[in-house]
Amino acid sequence: MKSNVSLENLQQECQELLLQLKARTRKASRRRSHLRRFLEKARVDLARDLQDFPEFHGRHYEKYGEFRRSFELLDVQIQSLLKKLDEQAITLPAPVSYPASESIDEWLDHLDDLEEVLQDYERQLERQYRADLLDLIKALDTVERVVMLDIPSAMSGRKIYYSALEQLKQTTQNLGRRLRNSLRGRFVKTIDIRVGQYPPLEITRFISRQDDGTSDNIVVAQVIEKGYLWKGQVLRKVAVITATQREED
Repeated sequence: MKSNVSLENLQQECQELLLQLKARTRKASRRRSHLRRFLEKARVDLARDLQDFPEFHGRHYEKYGEFRRSFELLDVQIQSLLKKLDEQAITLPAPVSYPASESIDEWLDHLDDLEEVLQDYERQLERQYRADLLDLIKALDTVERVVMLDIPSAMSGRKIYYSALEQLKQTTQNLGRRLRNSLRGRFVKTIDIRVGQYPPLEITRFISRQDDGTSDNIVVAQVIEKGYLWKGQVLRKVAVITATQREED
């Protein structure tokens, strides 16, 4: 890149780096705007079902109110993520002043400074996007917990609440499908690890151990939280409970 050290070429290279900075900013802004629009659309049905939920009377809240609260907390989580996407604007790094003279050495130093700024900026944008993806994953975690709720059946007079909760559950299942599709579209994949397998340190984090064993001969006894890869790199490790592997007879 620096084999040709004419002033004109150095100035051209510096200009190209500035254009790359602006292009990275536009791409990151579009990516974040797309994520925000997706979340807004994905939340529409959930917000509508919560708005249409019948008002509780008497002791009905004791039986069904906490179930509705779970869906409300999911909605709050998505709203919080939307607010975060709004508040954390993507902006260009502080400009680097052009050399005041036409000294080749000064322009070479300036070129080095711009290259360093670009590299740092790309790392910053990647960290920010990884954080956005992790927030999306956390929302999916909540969705998957909520859809596993076992809503008790209703007697006459309470069926209206049971039906409304079942509708919320169905809406949340649809939301989960959209979240999973969105993550796949952003090159996020689930880490494939199963009960009975050895838990590699590079993709797992240990929550606890089921037994009092001390050997390293362990296997996954339970998966507590899914792990994910992004572009082949670990985005979040799988959270597991381990146990000593039984020796075969």
